[in-house]
Amino acid sequence: MMMENQLRVGSEIWLKLPYGDLFMREHNKRNTVFIAGGTGITPFLSLFTHSSFHNYETPRIYLGFRSVELNIYQAEFKHLCNESAFVKNVYENLAGRLNIQQIYSENGTVPDYFISGPPEMIKTFKNYLIEKGVPTSQIKTDDWE
Repeated sequence: MMMENQLRVGSEIWLKLPYGDLFMREHNKRNTVFIAGGTGITPFLSLFTHSSFHNYETPRIYLGFRSVELNIYQAEFKHLCNESAFVKNVYENLAGRLNIQQIYSENGTVPDYFISGPPEMIKTFKNYLIEKGVPTSQIKTDDWE
């Protein structure tokens, strides 16, 4: 709304570009779980659609959206650069939110977990995994704050 009200042709703007080292951090590519809530999928897309994603053995991807209509990334997921990837979409209006207990029960303490999404989701999921015995070195987060 603010952009609509204030942005005008010829006005000066500042754009903050993505940055970070999320996938450059040391991690296991043989057993990797990616969890994204809403727009938290954004940092993952660059990896999932890049040829280097072939280096991951059977990656598991869990994506949470408020509704099917808000999953604007369906076209990108048709072109994943890893045919062995497991992808599960969870739509809040149909099945509730992503469930970290279920994700953990399907994957356990062995994988490296990448988590991206709203700050409260990241905090809750990370704390749950730590309580279950996943070493903090195996939990990578894309924190927004």
